Amino acid sequence: MQPNLFEPLVGGCPGGGDGDVNLGGQGGAAFELVSSTAITVTSTGIINAAGHGGADDSGGGSGGTVLLEAPAIDLSGRVVANGGSGGACGVSGNNGTLDASPAAHVGGCMGSTGIGPAVSGAGGTKTQLPEDAQTDTTSLRGGGGGGAVGRLAIKTRDGTFAQSSSTIISAIVSMGMLEPE
Repeated sequence: MQPNLFEPLVGGCPGGGDGDVNLGGQGGAAFELVSSTAITVTSTGIINAAGHGGADDSGGGSGGTVLLEAPAIDLSGRVVANGGSGGACGVSGNNGTLDASPAAHVGGCMGSTGIGPAVSGAGGTKTQLPEDAQTDTTSLRGGGGGGAVGRLAIKTRDGTFAQSSSTIISAIVSMGMLEPE
């Protein structure tokens, strides 16, 4: 018997707060879609489990978890679980993107002596780790780090799925086979 790829199914983790009043970005969704026949995500379709950007000086939320189970799966659209970027300098971070690019960092404010910017970290994607924030060493004001990329699990009859050349998948992918009936 093959173990469940995500049991229990949980969403992404929130980003860390700034230790004062600002909260980190919310983690991405936990999303499960099961069909007894087939799942198709068309070229304009989007499954979005991206994390949210952090508030001022707080970390971005990590991407969530997507679980797709059907005998046949055809993906032509987007399945994304990118992390959100951290916040910095009074600016909230960006939510995880709907493509394969990272959520951009924010900030760039100078400390009291004007030395060094405080910049948040960009969110993680399938091909890029989340970034650490840069801290202004004179005022010790720092941005929040970016959230990590989430996960996508696909279970089909034969352990494979179809995708087009325009398909965008930005998540760590795990494959499995459905249990025989």
